[in-house]
Amino acid sequence: MSQLKAMFDQATLLRRTGKSDEALALMEQVAQRQPKHPQVAQAMAAMLMDARQFDRAIYFAQVAVAAAPKVAAMHQTLATVLAAADRLPEAEKAARAALALDSMSFGILNTLGIILARTDRQIEATEYFERAVALYPDRYEVAANFGRLMIDVGRVDEAARFTAKAIEALPHDVEIRSARAFILNYLSGHDPADTLAHHVELGRILTRRAERVADKLGPLVPHEPESDRV
Repeated sequence: MSQLKAMFDQATLLRRTGKSDEALALMEQVAQRQPKHPQVAQAMAAMLMDARQFDRAIYFAQVAVAAAPKVAAMHQTLATVLAAADRLPEAEKAARAALALDSMSFGILNTLGIILARTDRQIEATEYFERAVALYPDRYEVAANFGRLMIDVGRVDEAARFTAKAIEALPHDVEIRSARAFILNYLSGHDPADTLAHHVELGRILTRRAERVADKLGPLVPHEPESDRV
């Protein structure tokens, strides 16, 4: 079991560092020996979702729920995977099952809000985002989705204030900064230069990310022309 635990931890670390293919290959080995373990099945579901293998991801998420039906996180994983596969009614059902087990979870409230927004139920979605913000006022991960939703329901000034605070807390978050630039266009009397400044900063953030990826990949070795090969 200790070897499997080490493999599980290594696969999890590989996923966090962006090595998704290696992570999945290693977790597959763990799952072959522990196919019904809830945490293994949950990890498999998440990694298969990353790989857009939605049918297998849903299968493993269902295995996780069956193995640990009273653990809210398993239902949330199923909801997330189903939503990624555009099976939104089932995703909502799974998210509500998760919320019934843990009504204070920021992640579950956020997940349900996103699903409801995608089914054009903006008012109801906004209510769940508001609950998340009320419970965790210093967490701004909902800012991009919540801010755009507030525009949809006519709460422009609130959207502007909320995303301004979110930018202060998470200045390098691409989704939040993009939402902020979008929201400013709806704010009466706003300076277009502010919107431009956010787009410029977005460009800088994305450029820095691309440079970090390039550094990890190392120098590219050009292929030899076909005519020069022996």
